[in-house]
Amino acid sequence: MLDKTLRGADYAGLGDYYLVGMENNKLLVIFSIGEHQQFILVDLQKTTTGILINVALPNLLKRLAEAEDVTEAATKSPVKKDKTAKPRKQSTLQTFVDKFTRGMYSL
Repeated sequence: MLDKTLRGADYAGLGDYYLVGMENNKLLVIFSIGEHQQFILVDLQKTTTGILINVALPNLLKRLAEAEDVTEAATKSPVKKDKTAKPRKQSTLQTFVDKFTRGMYSL
């Protein structure tokens, strides 16, 4: 809705992410991934916005793109699916974001 509103007002649309300042020196980083959005809450007492924007976000966006490519390749695979197999609970992209937010990946 925000992207649509910006474009309707003759502004550029949203990019890969946007930032929302929060109380208690926190910053919300919201990623637009296709039709989905993911977010990470950043404690600005533990990092700086310079490190976040110049180092962490480019690295994270690169990894998200790689995870999205793996997910798309898996869904377009010509291999027949076993109808008795249980469906995957989440995508590779979602697994990466979950592990990242729990600190299992570092930038």
